[in-house]
Amino acid sequence: MIRFLKILAYFALSAAIIPVAAATDADTIHIDGVEIIHSIPVSKAPLISAGMDSISMDLMSGRSLSELLAYQPAIHIKSAGRGALSTASFRGTDASHTKVYWNGIKLNSPMLGQVDFSLIPVWIIDDLSILYGGSSLKEGSGALGGAVLMESSGDWQKPLDISLNQEIASFGTFSTQGRLSAGDDKVRSDTRLYRNHSDNNYPFVNTDILPVQEQQLEQAAFSKGGVLQEIYFRPGDMHELSLRLWYQEATRELPPLMSQEGASREERQTDRNLRTSMEWKMYPGFGTISVRSGYSGSSIHYFLIHSDLDYKQFDSESRENSLYNTIKADLRTGKKTRVQLRTDLNMHDAGINDLVSKQGYQHQRNEAGFMASAHRKFGENWVLYGLIRQEWVDGSWLPVMPSTGFSYNILDNNSLYLRGNLSRNYNIPSLNDLYWIPGGNPDLRPENSINSDLSLEYRLGTERMMFKGIINAFAARVEDWILWKPTRFRYWEAENIASVFSRGFDLQLGADISKGDWLMTLKASYAYTRSTNEESPGTNDQSRGNQLIYIPVHAANGYLNLTRNAYFFNWSVIHTGKRYTQPSNEDHDFTEYLNPYTLHDLHLGKSWNIGRTKTGLRFTVYNLFNTSYQAVRSRPMPMRNYALTINIGI
Repeated sequence: MIRFLKILAYFALSAAIIPVAAATDADTIHIDGVEIIHSIPVSKAPLISAGMDSISMDLMSGRSLSELLAYQPAIHIKSAGRGALSTASFRGTDASHTKVYWNGIKLNSPMLGQVDFSLIPVWIIDDLSILYGGSSLKEGSGALGGAVLMESSGDWQKPLDISLNQEIASFGTFSTQGRLSAGDDKVRSDTRLYRNHSDNNYPFVNTDILPVQEQQLEQAAFSKGGVLQEIYFRPGDMHELSLRLWYQEATRELPPLMSQEGASREERQTDRNLRTSMEWKMYPGFGTISVRSGYSGSSIHYFLIHSDLDYKQFDSESRENSLYNTIKADLRTGKKTRVQLRTDLNMHDAGINDLVSKQGYQHQRNEAGFMASAHRKFGENWVLYGLIRQEWVDGSWLPVMPSTGFSYNILDNNSLYLRGNLSRNYNIPSLNDLYWIPGGNPDLRPENSINSDLSLEYRLGTERMMFKGIINAFAARVEDWILWKPTRFRYWEAENIASVFSRGFDLQLGADISKGDWLMTLKASYAYTRSTNEESPGTNDQSRGNQLIYIPVHAANGYLNLTRNAYFFNWSVIHTGKRYTQPSNEDHDFTEYLNPYTLHDLHLGKSWNIGRTKTGLRFTVYNLFNTSYQAVRSRPMPMRNYALTINIGI
């Protein structure tokens, strides 16, 4: 790990040295330096946030959001395998503490409280941003760790835009994405289609059996396809109407655990999702006012049968129907003051029925939320803000959720910023936590947290180089953490039994360097996360003071991207530290933790311009050094594999 950090530091130091060395070349024409000034809007200055760079978005355009987010610091992706369930944990919190929004519509399941990131294609996303800790309160409650914001937008500058992306990869994998965008300055239509299929029969080293042997994954195929249709209408300069419809269907086989022996089984799951959104934006001259309504409908069919025994264990169908309504105003009350007001009204109807056990539940949930915030700039260097959020759920008011913060411009050239905020947040139990049969607990209290953040950001821009460095420190205390624990009746029950203290920091370094036809982009990050249970749920419990399961203390990632004319080279690295799989954090037994691993991906590509058509070809090697690893215990991940991608755009 120390060696890996030294490599990252070396790259970062090189980013600062190379431009100086380049300036001494004999054939260099010396001109006056150019100072690049960076300015941040008043409403965004105090936020602890991050955006996704275009290089990562392009490289992962045919992949899932879980693969893209793996390169973000302080976010840990817990994946059960290619195409299988993938969840995101921010800063040592739970998957249900990560909220995901698509054009303002929350995608978290009201039943599960979480999102399966493997089902979200990067292809449908134009802009991706991340809010950490208390900064997420501007979008909604419950994101005790953070929030992911996905936006799609029409490009009014291009009368016609056609693109096709085709990927052929290892393990019988085929991915196709297409996009047709057309319109004028009044009306625009944007259509995106995608289809992914994989036999997913990759080899792996099975360390759960003796003797250890290489096997091939079986019963793990998956398919996913969908369409996103968007229509934009601008009747005048002060109004914009957008309509969106996103439908997706995914089918996947669920392979047995590596330790599974005995009778054969067939396990599969089919997910269907329909999401719509209608939004009207007005620009009256003193800000922006928007009115949005949306619908999210989902169904999951889960099936498990033991073939040899002719025994069907599960055959369940769950359905969710949600309505979302939002009125939001972003107002300028002067050159230095911004006021934001928001009200939400959401309704959910969800339930599950198992045809085998004849058990299930059906429940409705109504939610209302109100938010007000103000940002004020003082002098040339200070921005202060305050936010208050109040929410009502099923007839009861949650306590007030306040947030306050600041941004201080330390240097006059807007190159060094200090930011901080302090907030309180509440996450309501999911419907499964409350009503699942057996084990649901209708008396559960909302989880509540106090979050604090402190961030220092430095930017330096010259004619040939742009450097950026950020260090974020955080601490959060979550009370009434919901855990499922075993009972004497041989089933698990949900209770508010944990108190979790999460703290740590992440460091991000990045540089863009140009010389002649060459452009080098370097990014590197490291995250240290300690997330421990501070209260013991029982007298014999050994989890107190220990790291939460599946949360790595150390994680790092980065990439080096080189382009020259129409060629590019990208080397990406992800390091994940040791993760415990038992609350006791025992080290003496190999099965109690998952070993750290480092993955290297290599991308090589070239593009051609023929008239108005641009064609690109990319060859990728994933897991370059053939590392055997697990992200979830007894769930194997693929070793070295390949992909060939062709892009055509008009």
